[in-house]
Amino acid sequence: MNKNTPQNINLPNFFKQRYAHLSSFTPIQEKCLKAGLLQSKSLLACAPTASGKTLVATMAMCNTLGKGKAIYLVPLKALGNDKLKEYKRLLENTEFKVVLSTGDLDSESPQLAKSDILILTTEKLDSLLRHRLPWLSEVKVVVIDEIH
Repeated sequence: MNKNTPQNINLPNFFKQRYAHLSSFTPIQEKCLKAGLLQSKSLLACAPTASGKTLVATMAMCNTLGKGKAIYLVPLKALGNDKLKEYKRLLENTEFKVVLSTGDLDSESPQLAKSDILILTTEKLDSLLRHRLPWLSEVKVVVIDEIH
């Protein structure tokens, strides 16, 4: 059986270029791939810090781009800012857009409708759900970071 690498999985070229330095996946990444990560299966990945969970989330979101929106849910603005920088770098030479929106204001945040990856705090997602925005039906993947 061939070993999975970022180069031989079915994800966009910008993903493969960004992660070309990886010669293999971590055990949690392999487990998630085998469990259907790229077939849009719902997964709960519980693993220690630095085990590769963020790359699992990135693969799920990249697999969705062009087919729908992805939400990356964070508990704190500081973590959201870190993820915004990370995903802006990943998407910098693509047509895809990433945005951060926090729960500071209860609003519909119209800029979110034009973005592909939405990094949101839990408060902001709650606000968006209460507004029943029509574009929410375009969301195909939700990543919850720090679910505890």
